[in-house]
Amino acid sequence: MSNNADEDQIKDKLQQLRCHFTWELVINDTEIPDLENRVLEQIEFLDTKYNVGIHNLLAYVKHLRGQNEEALKSLKEAEDLTQQEHANQLDVRSLVTWGNYAWLHYHMGRHAEAQIYLDEVKNACRKLANSSSYRMECPHMDCEEGWALLKCGGKNYERAKVCFEKALEVDPENPEFSTGYAITVYRLEGFHKAEQDTGAFCLNTLKQAVRLNPNDEYIKALLALKLQDVGQESEGEKYIKEALTNASSKIYILRYAAKFYRRKGSLDKALQFLKLALKATPSSVFLHHQMGLCYKSQVTQIKRATNWQPKGQDKENINRIIQSAITHFEFAVQKKPTFEVAYIDLAEMYTEAGDHKKAEDAYQKVLCRESLDTSMLQQVHFYYGRFLEFQKKSEVDAISHYLKAVKIENASLGRDKSINSLKKLALRKLQRDASDIESLCILGFIHKVKGEMNEALEYYEQALRLVPVLENSVLVTCRHSVNSTPNDPALRKPLTATPRPAPGPTQLALPEVSVSRSWTPPSRGSDSLSSFLFPLGSCLEQSGRPRARTSAAVILLARAHTHAAAQSAQQPSAEERSGEHRRLPGRPQSPATMSEIPKDSLKAILLELECHFTWNLLKEDIDLFDVEDTIGQQLEFLTTKSRLTLYNLLAYVKHLKGQNKDALECLKRAEEIIQREHSDKEEVRSLVTWGNYAWVYYHMDELKEAQKYIDKVGNVCKKLSSPSDYKLERPEIDCEKGWALLKFGGKYYQKAKAAFEKALEAEPDNPEFNIGYAITVYRLDDSDREGPIKSFSLGPLRKAVTLNPDNSYIKVFLALKLQDVHAEAEGEKYIEEILDQISSQPYVLRYAAKFYRRKNSWDKALELLKKALEATPTSSFLHHQMGLCYRAQMIQIKKATRNRPKGKDKLKVDELITSAIFHFKEAVERDSMFAFAYTDLANMYAEGGQYSNAEDIFQKALRLENITDDHKHQIHYHYGRFQEFHCKSENTAIHHYLEALKVKDRSSLRTKLTSALKKLATKRLGHNASDVQSLSALGFVYKLEGEKRQAAEYYERAQKIDPENAEFLTALCELRLSI
Repeated sequence: MSNNADEDQIKDKLQQLRCHFTWELVINDTEIPDLENRVLEQIEFLDTKYNVGIHNLLAYVKHLRGQNEEALKSLKEAEDLTQQEHANQLDVRSLVTWGNYAWLHYHMGRHAEAQIYLDEVKNACRKLANSSSYRMECPHMDCEEGWALLKCGGKNYERAKVCFEKALEVDPENPEFSTGYAITVYRLEGFHKAEQDTGAFCLNTLKQAVRLNPNDEYIKALLALKLQDVGQESEGEKYIKEALTNASSKIYILRYAAKFYRRKGSLDKALQFLKLALKATPSSVFLHHQMGLCYKSQVTQIKRATNWQPKGQDKENINRIIQSAITHFEFAVQKKPTFEVAYIDLAEMYTEAGDHKKAEDAYQKVLCRESLDTSMLQQVHFYYGRFLEFQKKSEVDAISHYLKAVKIENASLGRDKSINSLKKLALRKLQRDASDIESLCILGFIHKVKGEMNEALEYYEQALRLVPVLENSVLVTCRHSVNSTPNDPALRKPLTATPRPAPGPTQLALPEVSVSRSWTPPSRGSDSLSSFLFPLGSCLEQSGRPRARTSAAVILLARAHTHAAAQSAQQPSAEERSGEHRRLPGRPQSPATMSEIPKDSLKAILLELECHFTWNLLKEDIDLFDVEDTIGQQLEFLTTKSRLTLYNLLAYVKHLKGQNKDALECLKRAEEIIQREHSDKEEVRSLVTWGNYAWVYYHMDELKEAQKYIDKVGNVCKKLSSPSDYKLERPEIDCEKGWALLKFGGKYYQKAKAAFEKALEAEPDNPEFNIGYAITVYRLDDSDREGPIKSFSLGPLRKAVTLNPDNSYIKVFLALKLQDVHAEAEGEKYIEEILDQISSQPYVLRYAAKFYRRKNSWDKALELLKKALEATPTSSFLHHQMGLCYRAQMIQIKKATRNRPKGKDKLKVDELITSAIFHFKEAVERDSMFAFAYTDLANMYAEGGQYSNAEDIFQKALRLENITDDHKHQIHYHYGRFQEFHCKSENTAIHHYLEALKVKDRSSLRTKLTSALKKLATKRLGHNASDVQSLSALGFVYKLEGEKRQAAEYYERAQKIDPENAEFLTALCELRLSI
């Protein structure tokens, strides 16, 4: 009993404290990961003087996640900062931290430690002559409570504002209090923005905060955005530029600078800033949402420029951009399921893509959320109303949602827009049918909401004149209706009816009705349809009309509304509009000006040069954006690879993208590297760079500059006695050619191998040549996914490691190959050695993760992949590897449950499928030629029962051009299995199995394919012996296997059923001649 009593006493004292545990911070469980992420981003990237509070908040978040030891570390950070920054107010500024310590120790069952911190608080309160032993009224504590509430989201903003106001009452010029108050007011104005809002109050608070905090770049960025809001964009841009000069906060400020330039219409600049910020904070929900908004704006720009009728390349570009927007919005809502605005943006992009089902699902997820803020609820009803009106062609349902937005008595932009949409829709309906009573009632209601009573009355009276005289039976119903309480809570007002004199010959017997002035329309479908009449009573009452007239209006309009609603419900739905597409900036046109030098004669010389432009590197064979991204990652993180080679290759990629000026910049960087690193062979190592220079200038029509670089090449060839005027045989050039071919993908691997072999003939022990050759042979070994393991690269990899003992990049490939040949323990030693090194680590982490994934150490693999993604968030390879890990974990659970997971196992499987889909989708979005990622994504959609999405992805994969035979082979095989086992379309399955088998020179899947095809065809023949497709399929398989007599038998049976089939006749002739 005494222990329980002691615990109760401690609990009573704890509840008196002022700290995060007692401030009733409203945080949804699903918001905690995003909140933690935002707190960590602020700690790492925002240079501010107000750091104690954010560490205290982090401690509380860690506690909510069950990480109490980590929470204690955060409180230690807060303590240290308090001693550094507030030594003169140590007791007061420590009270919140001590309170958090006490609560944490209490939750950890350490009551003695909790009491120690309670005593610290008590002593401080006594020292400062406070009336309470454990609770102190102090502006600094009000301020810290305000910061915590502000960081925890919109539901806490009003309380945060009160806290900062309370602090400012004591110290109006305090810089920290002013900053917190200004940011809170800014957030609130954005949260509850109405059309008529000028933003003047918020603007003044922000200016005050900037005046008191001249070095706070964060508050300057918010001031810039507010200035932009009120039409002072040029002044705002000055603050943005000034804020970006602070290097310590630049990463954090970039997000707001990007938002500024997005709203300015400078979308490329905004995206540039966002990508920089994402490199540092790849899991930022805010950044992904802003990326999505930029792409969404690009779609609008292109559509506007094409008069909303994009075609050809514009349409293709719009499609690509829409998918980019969807990817980022999906990331945002996945990481923060309560991000309602992102759901709306996602729904709009699904609509643009023509995927109305997904759009509907996104809207429903928001509408089903509980405790939505009123402004947000209005916004959701407005956008969903537009979707119903324009995509679903359901005016009835659209009206319902516009009305729901309007009847929420809260001034907001969503409400204003809903009013305008209601008005436009009602007027459009009246143009079609001037006697549409419902539309007249809606217009009357709109004018009433705006306070325009006379205009409202005109519309209601027009509606009234269209209603036929009511029968007595109807009057009884109406009396009952107006005297019963409406279903809508807003209409639960007492109604009174008083007797009237007997009616004359032209007078209706009507009850007297008293109507509330605060009427709002009922929900559509309400049992009490007559309640729609209340606004007319209100308008007549406020306009001074006779009450008898009011009573008549109420009953007659009830009948009118019932009739109009019935008519609207019978309107047929039109077809949904197809989605628009999107575009990316196209290649710029070449200048029209021409040099005096004949262009044709230059072209002939240029074709002799050895450089990227003459190595037949076709842009159709790669995803330019992915290759550019990969090169950028290697330049940043892979210190062991030749930067000269990378810059030359990047210049060529820039040219293919139409960015010739950027290409010249890359070539300039290549020249600098040559001078710095290859001064002993400067001329020879410059030949490829000069050749690229000549070609770029040629394409820019700067022919004199092109001629200058041609002459440089010619002079070196002459000096070194080359038999060709403009071509020199050198192993360094062969090596660079090999690297370029290797980067352009599987179709070029054999050519790359030949180039490295040629270089090695001249210098067998050259370290760089050996690395290139070993990696190329490794790629060739690894290019066949389903085939037997090849180990041709093991020897070359060992030699490359011997010649390059400090090169972690080549070691990781040796480790993977050792794993392939069942020498995993030896391979892991190399991996562990690599992970201990700092140089090149972010780039080689991906391969270390692949090693652990194949070892089935999925948690370790995911840990490394997440770390790598922080450095290179746009890597398609990393996203694909993440997806493979999640897929492997899913397969493990299904195997353990005999493919029948239930309960928690089923939930975990669904979660893993969702995660795998997300990362496979990221992979194909970032590398549109990543064939394996397409099949993995499609198969994962099928695993999740999303067959429509799986079909879409398979179709995209089947349309891929310029891919290797192996890729074609894989795609047809996996699509065949999808059709056979998920779609139950055996005809289509057989067709694609056959297409896969027809791919030449591939044997890796042949056994699986022939087995699957035989089994399926034999089963079908068991049901129908005359199935021509199955007979011919078996004939083809046996012919392929060399079983000519059996093949001929099946073709003969097929030919008897379909004697005119040329394919069967040809096959039979060939077989009979060869038997």
